[in-house]
Amino acid sequence: MGRLDGDMTSFNIGRGGFAFTGARFDKLAATATDFTLVTIAVDVSTSVGPFKNDLINMLKTSVDACKKNPRSENILVRVILFSARFDKGVSEIHGFKPLADINLDDYNSIKTGGWTPLIDACYSAVGATNKYAEEMRKQDFGSNAIFFDITDGDENASVATMEMLKNECKKALQSEALESLISILIGVNSDQYDAQRRATWRSLRNSFRNLFRASRRRSAPVVRASTSPQRYKKRHSTKGGASPPFLLIGRY
Repeated sequence: MGRLDGDMTSFNIGRGGFAFTGARFDKLAATATDFTLVTIAVDVSTSVGPFKNDLINMLKTSVDACKKNPRSENILVRVILFSARFDKGVSEIHGFKPLADINLDDYNSIKTGGWTPLIDACYSAVGATNKYAEEMRKQDFGSNAIFFDITDGDENASVATMEMLKNECKKALQSEALESLISILIGVNSDQYDAQRRATWRSLRNSFRNLFRASRRRSAPVVRASTSPQRYKKRHSTKGGASPPFLLIGRY
């Protein structure tokens, strides 16, 4: 769990022992009445080791871009790392907090190692969003949310179950606390997709899609299939022809 200070409060997610932190509501009241809750979940298992610096730079660039947004005061960001070496598979760099309070250098401490608890990461992300949005609603704040999952592999080490995750997804879609929830899956190491004949790409896409399929209701956003890895790489490769380290798998 992220470091607690005078401006942050801790919360529990269900009964599974998962926890998170978020900005105190009296602090938020001075800035806005509605917020976008952003969660960035980053795979730090052993296999992403060669891309550690890319991940750090991506986090810094993404959060810095949010700071330049005209509605930056309405954005709260939570960043979590996931690996089997963490308790419950998740380590929170910081909970939902205003962009002005985020120190980009906090991301320099990222280290890689361990297996991939993908369900733990998704459960923590969706569960924390649900809980925080519910608490915000009690304080008359409005909210919507977006969740980015950055990984190079499938589930192989989670404590949380698929049923636990499905229940949180269902809650997100049926609750009135959130106006909307968008989830985006990003694959690390796009070069592997050609070598493995797209098998890993399909597996990543399908795994994430299945997390939400069972609980989707008619009014929820439908799955938008992403472009194929080959077309994406053709559009977004660098001038020298090298593939980008990250590949959009799908939006849900």
